[in-house]
Amino acid sequence: RVHMTSLDKSRFLPVIDLVVDTLKFEKQGSSSYYREVFMLWRMVKDELVIPLLIGLCDKTVLESPPCLMLLPTELKLKILELLPGVSIGYMACVCTEMRYLASDNDLWEHKCLEEGKGCLWKLYTGDVDWKRKFASFWRRKRLDLLARRNPPIKKSNPRFPTLFPDRRDRRDRREPFDRFGPSD
Repeated sequence: RVHMTSLDKSRFLPVIDLVVDTLKFEKQGSSSYYREVFMLWRMVKDELVIPLLIGLCDKTVLESPPCLMLLPTELKLKILELLPGVSIGYMACVCTEMRYLASDNDLWEHKCLEEGKGCLWKLYTGDVDWKRKFASFWRRKRLDLLARRNPPIKKSNPRFPTLFPDRRDRRDRREPFDRFGPSD
């Protein structure tokens, strides 16, 4: 069985030159170059390396290693779309490829629309960093949830002390006698 992939020389040659010349790549490190490198890497991995790995495992009568990273990139993107936004952030910590896949702006726009249904996302037009918008939405949501769980404790004014303190203000003050007699 022969595995083969075809690469467009005119498309990937400048990118390969940039990768080889590291200093030049650092200076011109725009996202379009990174995207092109990722596309090259994805084509070689999905169309050449993984089929060769599977073929070698079949030939040597070994099991193919069960691994999320062996799945095609489109399937990994679909899996990320099904996860909640916070879990996508966790998946981005797995490896470089997942970090790149999780940085897809369309994915984060979808998550903003899905998880922030009450927000006015449609007002945003043009070049929007949806990942940053989702992060600020999620942070605000967490702070609101924490504020509802732990309402602020009322502080008494020293000039006007509280006559009837709340239970929250008592902070484990023990009386020498409780209602069952003296405490030991």
